Amino acid sequence: MLVIDCGSGGTRICRKTKKGVERLKWPKGRAPVLSNVLPSDERRRDFASDINALAAPCLIGATAGLRYALLTGTVSEADIEALRELLPESCTFQILSPLEEAQLELASLLFNIPDAVTMISMGGKSMQIGCEVNLFSLPFAMHLGYEMLIKSRNGPWRERVAATAHEYEAKCDEAAEKDRIALLDGTIWGVTDTVDLAISLKIVNRSPMPVGKVIEALDACATYYTESDPLALNCDDITLLAPVLALR
Repeated sequence: MLVIDCGSGGTRICRKTKKGVERLKWPKGRAPVLSNVLPSDERRRDFASDINALAAPCLIGATAGLRYALLTGTVSEADIEALRELLPESCTFQILSPLEEAQLELASLLFNIPDAVTMISMGGKSMQIGCEVNLFSLPFAMHLGYEMLIKSRNGPWRERVAATAHEYEAKCDEAAEKDRIALLDGTIWGVTDTVDLAISLKIVNRSPMPVGKVIEALDACATYYTESDPLALNCDDITLLAPVLALR
């Protein structure tokens, strides 16, 4: 059984082996983003053809990227049904709810690190935080800040960074009040894109790091980019700054 993870930034194929989880290459070229595939007849056919080429039963799971596309109307239920009809019978397609996405990420963490309790996970369109009895999915992540920083060309650069940081703070406050999210305590394990961010900030450490130290690293990175010449920054810089502001 193959598991195909369709996120907001790309699609990943994995299978479990005796040694752990193996990542497989997409059959043809670069793996597509499912929310970009679904509105097009041609791209749906190409996607289904690639799935058939895998020649194995598979579970396709779509997460926040597709939920967002449905919410905004860029993808319709009819588009999804049209894709289902093209997929082989051995393939199951499922759109995960926010809580299901959080539960599966936490289950994966606990499978690999049984004594872990609390996690924070970040993708392109959502963030998952909490523990088994207090688990939440926030409907925003890196893409929110990226779009504000790179697509909004009005106003000075520093003001755009400040506005982006304020937007994240406001959305966090709104989610905390709506879902009654309590402050987390104990050791919090970063997973998924938070690991990539920690690597970029050079704060990956096998021993626990005080939250204050993590915040210092996030603040230092945000300050560096805020004071930089925006004309000298590229997409990779914005891709780093946006999740820094989100996690902060």
